[in-house]
Amino acid sequence: LEQRGLTKLYDVRHYDAPLKVGNGKARAGKRVLTVGTDCSVGKMYSALAIEHALKRKSCRAEFKATGQTGILIAGSGISIDAVVADFISGAVEAISPDFTDHDWDIIEGQGSLFNPSFAGVSLGLLHGAQA
Repeated sequence: LEQRGLTKLYDVRHYDAPLKVGNGKARAGKRVLTVGTDCSVGKMYSALAIEHALKRKSCRAEFKATGQTGILIAGSGISIDAVVADFISGAVEAISPDFTDHDWDIIEGQGSLFNPSFAGVSLGLLHGAQA
């Protein structure tokens, strides 16, 4: 269908810019990372709800997507599950760099430190978010 011009496909797991390893340097701006005790426990929903609540209080907040559904909602982000492990913290630094133009970055969490299958992803997010 795309070849015939009838639709457009988006690969939300592909990020065009080169990623770096995290440097851990302090960055301007405040960040919240949503975390949970396992997968599918509401981290994305919580991040979106926090962003919405902050905006209702006239706080300038931005949702930072790290999963495919979050990217489709926000229109941008990095699908962390497609990032090589060494670059996870750097990927978070890339989507939440220094900022002074808004109050909060609300970073969508992934996985869980308690789940051995996804703990590395969660730890990389923690380091990159400076949480």
